[in-house]
Amino acid sequence: MIQRYNLGKETAVIDALRGIAGLLVFLSHADAYNLIRIKPIAHYSGYVGAIGVCVFFVLSGYLIWASAGRLLDRPHGLRTYAIHRAARIMPLYYVALGFAALIFRHVSGYPVEVGFYDMVRHITFTQALIPDVSRALNPVLWTLTFEMIFYVAAPALFALRSFFPAFIIIAASSFILCQFVASPYFKFLNLMPLFVLGMWLAHYRLAPTWVCAVACAVIGIALGLLGAKAYLISSVWGFGVFSAMVWLRGFRSSLAVKALAWVGVISYSLYIWHYMLIEIVGWLLTRVGFMPSNYPVSTGVGLTALTLAVSWASYRYIELPAQASVRRRLSKSFAVHNLSAVTEKS
Repeated sequence: MIQRYNLGKETAVIDALRGIAGLLVFLSHADAYNLIRIKPIAHYSGYVGAIGVCVFFVLSGYLIWASAGRLLDRPHGLRTYAIHRAARIMPLYYVALGFAALIFRHVSGYPVEVGFYDMVRHITFTQALIPDVSRALNPVLWTLTFEMIFYVAAPALFALRSFFPAFIIIAASSFILCQFVASPYFKFLNLMPLFVLGMWLAHYRLAPTWVCAVACAVIGIALGLLGAKAYLISSVWGFGVFSAMVWLRGFRSSLAVKALAWVGVISYSLYIWHYMLIEIVGWLLTRVGFMPSNYPVSTGVGLTALTLAVSWASYRYIELPAQASVRRRLSKSFAVHNLSAVTEKS
């Protein structure tokens, strides 16, 4: 089910996994206003989105742990790691936050709440902590809270990597426990094991095989028939999707994988903007009396094309320039600080 293999060199596969996850989340929300309604999966749209989220978190665990391994043992490694993480997530996040607070409420029917408390929670990435206020501006931002927690925790965990088997035991125990015990920390207890699963693959340089993909599909179906909790089912299917894509890495040069990889490159922008775009388009079409259900193909194709176009523009004109600027400014700031410290000591 698992074999020795360094997934880090499979850039196209990793990007394709990002693309799959982003599209699954997009499709799960696009049934709003009947903009995209695929009948065979319409009843399971919630599962579709959750599976996408699970793929994202397993992949995030893998990539962050691999990044920690490359950077943290180097001179000034923690500084470099912090700069890379801040540049990756913060610029677009704050741009989208500003759009949600200032514009989104005026061009959609979504009940945006721009209170001082809500804004502070979002600015500090704590929107999904208790009490959860993540639906105040843009509901999909709840995952960024847990992503940021992992970013912050990863260096400390990496320093304790000699105890990695203990991480696995704790993660597995918490995952099993929260299937039987109700907890206000449900999201964290479910997501943390997915992070650790990705870390485990990176730490031991492992890759799931086709047997793992098939086993996850069989177990996922069985859990559904037995009436297991939705997130348990989604987690199993999520790792099944992850495993299937890794198994299909031999097709990395195919047009399908290249297309998914392109979506993966812009997947952060896709994730950040898609929900607001769905709400804006749905609200506008409703106001002009357009019925998406009467034109399902053209509406679906149009919304998908618009979302991908906006995501690409966001990646090209916000993410890339902002990442370069943040990295340059923070690197310069650290350099000046270190020079001052050296001067004072001399």
